[in-house]
Amino acid sequence: MAKARQMTPPEMAQLEGLIAAARHGNAGRNLWLLLAAATLAPAIFTMLAYLVLAILAMLAGIPLANGAWRSNPVTFYIAVAMPILILGYTVTSQIRWTLRSRRTRQHRLSDLEADLARGLVRDETFTVTAVKRLRDPEHGMLILFLRLSNDKTFVLYDHASADTGAEGAAQLRLTPATTFHLLTFPVSKARSWSFSGDPLPLPTPMDMTADDWPDDESWCKVSWDRIEQHYAAKSR
Repeated sequence: MAKARQMTPPEMAQLEGLIAAARHGNAGRNLWLLLAAATLAPAIFTMLAYLVLAILAMLAGIPLANGAWRSNPVTFYIAVAMPILILGYTVTSQIRWTLRSRRTRQHRLSDLEADLARGLVRDETFTVTAVKRLRDPEHGMLILFLRLSNDKTFVLYDHASADTGAEGAAQLRLTPATTFHLLTFPVSKARSWSFSGDPLPLPTPMDMTADDWPDDESWCKVSWDRIEQHYAAKSR
């Protein structure tokens, strides 16, 4: 049963760590460096594409220099404008993405700070009634679906299991057990969890084939009986 209580010092320290990470990720310098890096590759590609087009145009007898603006002004101005327009579109798209990412991070930071100011955490304990496993076919990471005593399904990514890669036999690093403890910070929805009790038997994982993967540490929106059909239908 869910209950709200005051945070313990370790829980406050965990939240402060999340806040520090969010502040670092929201730094303007980091975002604009990312923008510069993301813009550089398309800019180089655009200039190379323009160079190739210019060479092809010259081979085809269409002059792009040495008086081309007089002999064929339309072609000349189109050739000059195209890379500028493409580069301008790329830069403005990256700026919009950067600003949107910055707003999202700022909202996340505000939510975490609100949780710290309130000092409350939602403490829940569930019995794990069943486990299903799916596997990332590219990297080998295992994804756990936990059926809990509230008739909902909680999703956990076992990130460490991806160390073996797609060709190896993924080894589960998480050990699901009969009792699942879940802590949720109410505003930000940041979570912390742990297992206790007896280890649970684990089924053989199926390869994930769906494009819409569930989020890590989240409640699965797909019903328990349809998990294989929704996420691994093509591998059955």
